[in-house]
Amino acid sequence: KFAEAKTQFEAATKADPNMGMAQYQLGMTALNLGLIPEAVAALEAYLKVDPNGPKAAEVKAALPALQAMLKK
Repeated sequence: KFAEAKTQFEAATKADPNMGMAQYQLGMTALNLGLIPEAVAALEAYLKVDPNGPKAAEVKAALPALQAMLKK
């Protein structure tokens, strides 16, 4: 049900772009769907709105590898 979840997280982030956990969940859902550019954008948005949030360390650790995948 990742596609359905993605739609819901997109709606949440459009309603409130500063909702950090919605950005994080959108990123993880996009990642599970293989949508790397969307995942990177959402995870970068998460760090922008919640740089010290509960998932910040995880995102900071994973993001460089994901960003590198976009450059290939």
